[in-house]
Amino acid sequence: MAKIIKYKRSQFDKDIDTLVRKIKRSKVKFSYIVALSRGGLIPGVVLSHKLDLKLVPISWSTRDHEEKES
Repeated sequence: MAKIIKYKRSQFDKDIDTLVRKIKRSKVKFSYIVALSRGGLIPGVVLSHKLDLKLVPISWSTRDHEEKES
């Protein structure tokens, strides 16, 4: 059985704010945020809003031996 890790919303917010600060300090100009559909959309949306960047969701599945992008 997979180990359950408790991740509070307050910690999520702190982690996102840390990423935003590091990205802004890097002075690298990004055009968009890429987020994986299985687990990455929520942080991707929050980052795209905070950085005012377009979100590009990506879907990838190999469960049925199909590779899929959207």
